[in-house]
Amino acid sequence: MPSTLRVRLQVALTSLVLAAGVAASFAVDSGTALPQAGGRVLALIQKSSLRLEQYPSVSVQMRISVEGNGQKVSIDGSGAFDPRSRNGTFSESLPQGLGTFQAINLGSTMYAKVDPAHIALAGGKHWVGLSVAGINQQNPGTSLGYLRILAGAHGTVSVVGHDTIDGAATTHYRVDIDPAEAAKRVPPQFRTGPDQLAAAGIHSIPVDVWLDGSGLPRQEEIRASAHGVTSEISLHLRGSQDRLHIRAPAPADVLTVTSLADLMPYVINR
Repeated sequence: MPSTLRVRLQVALTSLVLAAGVAASFAVDSGTALPQAGGRVLALIQKSSLRLEQYPSVSVQMRISVEGNGQKVSIDGSGAFDPRSRNGTFSESLPQGLGTFQAINLGSTMYAKVDPAHIALAGGKHWVGLSVAGINQQNPGTSLGYLRILAGAHGTVSVVGHDTIDGAATTHYRVDIDPAEAAKRVPPQFRTGPDQLAAAGIHSIPVDVWLDGSGLPRQEEIRASAHGVTSEISLHLRGSQDRLHIRAPAPADVLTVTSLADLMPYVINR
């Protein structure tokens, strides 16, 4: 694959999260009518992401899949984050032989590890820094922001079934999310996803969420279709008592860029 196409692929996949395109349509299989939960469960879902704040850190496993034009690509990622901020570390296995994307999120800055083959290209620096404040692109370090959209849950809650996740009994719910309402209810650092959806004119999106007996979210799935392309985002979450100790790289070892398009040539294996 030509290097320019590889860069385009990764930038597109990274930016795709929670934004499958303007006027995207969101749908789930209708199938048999599902039993309904009451208002108490709706309120529980709206507040569920806040329950993660009882933990010093949250481990996240994420998969983003994109399918269209007879092709399917997936990104598998994992990381650990402070549930009160975007601070954390994460790693993603990229498709098409693009290698592994490793990064640190601290405040409004993402530091991505330079691929060993491109250290000379980066002037001998081992990290690329990008300020994500004010950039209308989702970056991998905001994965907990996907969970925060649950604050915009509204309407009827369907009970899909029951599953055991990490040894915990959970109930699988399906509910519609109002992105604009979610953006009003979450802290500024978690508004990127809801703001993108609202700006695209998307007023409702169905989300599947699995809650345990204490109301903690254990898993979340979002599916979207636009212009013949279908995307799916899956989050698997687990609270931890381990505190994160993250330090920014030394400034002298950081090459600063201003966009994801500028960042990707340094960090992918091409």
